[in-house]
Amino acid sequence: MGLDIVGICRFSLLGRGDWKATGGKSDAELAEILESRAEMLYAPQRMEERFATFEHLTLKSIAAQRDKDFTFLVCASERMPAEYRKRLDAITAPIPQVAVRYYPATDVISAQNAFFKEQGVDQENCIQFRLDDDDCVFVRFIDRLRFFGEQLEAVKTFGITFSDLIYSSLNHPEGGVFHWHRDFFSAGAAIRHPTRSIYSYGHFAIPRRMPCVTVPYFMPLVTHRGNNDTRPIQTHPGARGEVVRIAPDALEKYIAAHLPFLDETGLKVAGLIPE
Repeated sequence: MGLDIVGICRFSLLGRGDWKATGGKSDAELAEILESRAEMLYAPQRMEERFATFEHLTLKSIAAQRDKDFTFLVCASERMPAEYRKRLDAITAPIPQVAVRYYPATDVISAQNAFFKEQGVDQENCIQFRLDDDDCVFVRFIDRLRFFGEQLEAVKTFGITFSDLIYSSLNHPEGGVFHWHRDFFSAGAAIRHPTRSIYSYGHFAIPRRMPCVTVPYFMPLVTHRGNNDTRPIQTHPGARGEVVRIAPDALEKYIAAHLPFLDETGLKVAGLIPE
């Protein structure tokens, strides 16, 4: 029968989640926090930045997948202003694999569960992966997930990670484009689990919770602008000894082979060529 593949992406989803300010808060405290959070989430400058990365990096990589047999859930919020909802619907409509859903204030696990129930997804027979709206995956990402997942089909719970990254550090004094060997970074981290969401785990904790396969060489692209909870690569405790700046010719060859959907706009948005 084979395994289904479903990706989950949060696009300015308003609610309780792994954002640090919401942790451990009561419902009353959360309601107050979410009001100010909505102002920040839907500020025009921030939305322009998120649309730029989501459209030119994330969605381009989803549309370019060689294996088209998968679903990509985009979790958004009913509180998103109408102009942005219209824009989000327009840029995702041409990609059959993308399903956009708008939720009241919620967390991503609840949103994912609602979608799986709506679509009748058999979670026991599903590989889930997560992808942020400022990152992208290589063109063989889905077919590699399927290949390694099928080798493990008798194993009911497992993880898959592509252990190398292209990491583009923007808006940092020591910025640049790096090759980072880092298992289970959030870009494309995947699990098979009969009941739990991939967001039930801190992504770096996955290999401590289940058997895992580590796949080298194929590299998702991660961008970091310093406007979220992720710390810069230069100060990340897992970066020591495993971060090397990528030579321009090596980067050009990798993009041509594995990220060919990156046009000039995408390369600029990702910080891979100058603005």
